[in-house]
Amino acid sequence: MRLAVIADMHGNSHALEAILADVERVGADAIAFLGDFVSDCADPEGVLALVHGATRAYPCWAVRGNREEYQIRYAEGREEWQRDSRTGSLLYTARRLTEADLAYFRRLPLSLVLSVDEGPGVVMCHGSPWATRDLLTPGSAPLDRAISWAAEKGCGLALLGHCHVPFALREKGVLAVNPGAAGLPEDGDPRARWALATCEKGEWSARLMRVKYDVAGAVRQMEERGLVDMAPWWARCVAHTMRTGVCLNAKLLSRAQALFEQGGQAMENCFARAGRELGL
Repeated sequence: MRLAVIADMHGNSHALEAILADVERVGADAIAFLGDFVSDCADPEGVLALVHGATRAYPCWAVRGNREEYQIRYAEGREEWQRDSRTGSLLYTARRLTEADLAYFRRLPLSLVLSVDEGPGVVMCHGSPWATRDLLTPGSAPLDRAISWAAEKGCGLALLGHCHVPFALREKGVLAVNPGAAGLPEDGDPRARWALATCEKGEWSARLMRVKYDVAGAVRQMEERGLVDMAPWWARCVAHTMRTGVCLNAKLLSRAQALFEQGGQAMENCFARAGRELGL
């Protein structure tokens, strides 16, 4: 079994298209999608079309990410968003989704445990098996807990997303793999990330993969479709991540919030000042 593992597409159809071509090139047998299909980049509908197309070409499994949860809550009136650098990107995405897209998000499970080719089982989730926003990074207590849980379930492979940190490590008989972010790599390399997990003779191994894609086209799409207008400084920050593989989102948010708390400025003006300080 050769299982392609794809996470955190974030509305970047250019990146996902390149990854799926690479998946075909290496001859994967199936695909696991680990959530965060949408938001931040400009083409959520394109990403979902590619995902649905992949399900017609391969056996596929998918779980829900926190971005899908946000969209479900917004559709149910439990979130309030507006055109600005704080929530404009989420609002942009919401306006491009259909009822069928939301129904698909609602069907996605929080986690899945799979049996593949009579080998050790596979657990797949976005954050952790319990929460989409849990950050399972190497050396962290949440990762150790998830690995222990997978071992108790008899799983030999744990597939994780959300933190955008690519890794493959083995502990307690479990290979834990985060493929990194397909749509917004944050490891200093702007190439799209995915992983290939292989089960041979009852044991899982994994290769972390990188593939070039049309970054300029993805950035241009943000401008042409109006995402930059709806979320000016957030969109600039996302474009910077796509071009460089370096994420400044947390710095932008924290600096804008600090400026706002000092008083005397509208929040969007605080984002503008924070963005200029960061060179966006």
